[in-house]
Amino acid sequence: MITILTLALLATPPTPPPSLASMAVETRLGFLLPKQVHDGANLHLAFGWRWWLGWLALTAEAGLERSTLTGLSAQALTPYGAVHLRADAQLWSAPLLAGLALSWGHEGGEGHLDLLGGWAWSYRRLTTEVVNGDLLSDEAHASWSPLVRARLGWSVRWSRGALLLGGGWQHVFDDAPEVGLMALSTRGAFLEVGWRARF
Repeated sequence: MITILTLALLATPPTPPPSLASMAVETRLGFLLPKQVHDGANLHLAFGWRWWLGWLALTAEAGLERSTLTGLSAQALTPYGAVHLRADAQLWSAPLLAGLALSWGHEGGEGHLDLLGGWAWSYRRLTTEVVNGDLLSDEAHASWSPLVRARLGWSVRWSRGALLLGGGWQHVFDDAPEVGLMALSTRGAFLEVGWRARF
């Protein structure tokens, strides 16, 4: 009897638990619109995991962001005449976040509001040089800072996943880095497009 039951269990293909059918991985690419006047590429990347519990979902997210201020110029007077100075600043940030998402919608699509919190590792670098001359300074500073992010988005369902459209705001609680590097921040709005693979 036990042998027959064991053979029956082995012959039955395993079925995943119901919760696995409501999980997804997400990839998002977008633009960061930080609070400072900026130029150059302001990159926003996010990679996430989501687990639905009805209309509520648990979510975790990591990513990479880049913000720059380049070509800032000034003129300094010296005993030998006027000198033109140039400064370039860049900030790389890697957030690690977790939180909750509220979902609503129908068969063709789904809206969601994500509320996330966590920490971001940041690397700032500021270089100052004389135009067509010597490098005067090269400062760098790395730190961890608390970060909160809110996102409002919509997903359009396809046969193998969903197209993601969204945007939101993030706030970084900077830890007062060195004075020369305080002007650069990833605090501000972001817009993004992405893809969700559900399984």
